[in-house]
Amino acid sequence: MIGDTVGHDKMCGHYCCYSDKVQQNCRYCEVPTADSDNHEADYPLRCRSRVLHLMANGSDEELQAKSQYRITNAFYELRFGYHHTRSIHGSTPAEILHQFQKGIMERIHGVFFSTDIINEGTVTAFALDIISARIGRRTKHQSDRDLPRLYFPKGLTKNSRLTAAEFSGLLLLLLMVLLNKDARDAIRRTHGKKDKLTDNFIIDYIALLENILQMEAWLKSPSLAVREVRKAKSTIRWIMECITRTAARSKGMGWKLPKFHFLLHMIDDLLDNGVAQNFNSGPCESTHIELIKRPSKNTQHHRANLPSRDAVL
Repeated sequence: MIGDTVGHDKMCGHYCCYSDKVQQNCRYCEVPTADSDNHEADYPLRCRSRVLHLMANGSDEELQAKSQYRITNAFYELRFGYHHTRSIHGSTPAEILHQFQKGIMERIHGVFFSTDIINEGTVTAFALDIISARIGRRTKHQSDRDLPRLYFPKGLTKNSRLTAAEFSGLLLLLLMVLLNKDARDAIRRTHGKKDKLTDNFIIDYIALLENILQMEAWLKSPSLAVREVRKAKSTIRWIMECITRTAARSKGMGWKLPKFHFLLHMIDDLLDNGVAQNFNSGPCESTHIELIKRPSKNTQHHRANLPSRDAVL
């Protein structure tokens, strides 16, 4: 089943709230929310039989402890292949667009330009914007469409409406900026952050950006050897550890997020469904323009009859 995090959670009858008040924020397994940023986490997987037994014999408090609704799930009547017996709980893979590009890559960029590292709006951030615009202007291309977009006229910090596919170019541009001598000198002079923003920290962040970009390219591979996928599990745990150590977040729940924890289940999804492009929701998202946005512009935007007018169009 292809979809985003909220849609998949609804299909599984799992809570769609992602605050620290939810006891278990993962639809795959029974990991506590407080431990969902642990790269060594290993908890029992959710399955049809366990959830049905809990709904038949468990109390409301027990269901709440599992962050599960007491509903009659129509998907339990279907079998999603013979490779597992988990029903819908094992058939809602986290895909590259919502989970990795919008979930991980966007936040790694956001952490760098936050109060944790370099606050947006500071002199240092302004200097990095100028340097990034200069680098991006020199890398503009028209002939090779396979290369990511690297030119952002407003720089690195003022990009609030990027598509998921553009974050690879944004992180690559940040990597190129951190390799620039003028940029590193500006970072070292950041007021109040000289003890943290050392050469070792910049080197660690460069290494993190390289690993994230390589992982995205690996996920986009048209084919993967099964042996290679199985060996990648330890590598993914190591990358998760690098993220929590180098790009530590103080905003919100930190890295105690479903999209971050889903990295631990990525290998099982690849082994069950093949390469990540098989269940990428990117092509589905692009049809929203043709099916929803453009028809809605031809209506009178009256709330009472907007759905029926869109259906006619």
